[in-house]
Amino acid sequence: MNKNNKPTTLQPFPEEPHMINAASFSLPELGKWHRKASSKLGIMTEDLRIIVCGYDILKELVQTVDLGQAIYLFIKHRLPEKRVSDLLKCIIVGLNYPDIRIWPIAAVALAGASGANCGAALSAGILGFESTMLGVFAISNATCFLDEIQNALDKGVALRPFLQEWLKSGKTAYGYGRPVFKTDERVPAVLKAAQNLGFGNGKWLSLALEIEKILGEEKKLIMNYGGLIGPLFKDIGFTRQEVTTFSNFLPIINFLGVFHEHAYGKSPIFPLSCQDVEYSGPPPKD
Repeated sequence: MNKNNKPTTLQPFPEEPHMINAASFSLPELGKWHRKASSKLGIMTEDLRIIVCGYDILKELVQTVDLGQAIYLFIKHRLPEKRVSDLLKCIIVGLNYPDIRIWPIAAVALAGASGANCGAALSAGILGFESTMLGVFAISNATCFLDEIQNALDKGVALRPFLQEWLKSGKTAYGYGRPVFKTDERVPAVLKAAQNLGFGNGKWLSLALEIEKILGEEKKLIMNYGGLIGPLFKDIGFTRQEVTTFSNFLPIINFLGVFHEHAYGKSPIFPLSCQDVEYSGPPPKD
């Protein structure tokens, strides 16, 4: 109010160029605007239908889509053809083997045996799978290694000299070599399955096999599982981000089984005896 007891008209602050003037909206309109979101993936409608990329999941897909197809649908926004679906099954099953000497799997077993719940144990395993040596980034970086090589080939660089220079510089040849073991037992089985499904002559797999031949001659490096499924993912049209997304699911089946076996001390893997720990720090003071 002013001194004449007349209502004062409040002037809005000057509108910034990048701001929307809230005063131009009614409260219901403003509330609706604040709740707006955009999704090309899907929605649950007001009549309780669950729509994903145009499919009514409960009516159309429940009895027809398997796990690999469902993940593909949620990532690529379309269903895969059958041979792609079959390849994804091979990739998923081929990765999972429950050896608790492998550190992400050991983390799950330890968490379960220590009384952690399933979600915490899976999180521990996934954290171990986020590494450049083993896991998601190893697979993702294998695709980047192929891209870098292809870029060089497109510029007229020969493959063998490129790889020789790469090794000479000390860079990692992602997708090739395996610590401890000289072979990767998963590669022949999944490669044969991929060939039987018609993926044996794919552009990226062919390049990856050619690289393996040269690296074997130059450095005795063999293709590992990441080096195989990286080009297979690229041959079915996955981007690097899609490879990373799908790969995060790959060890989950393994983790679930290991957690279930070791949960809540059913088969404890600790404690260690004193002889099982090699102390290499400063000697204790007398």
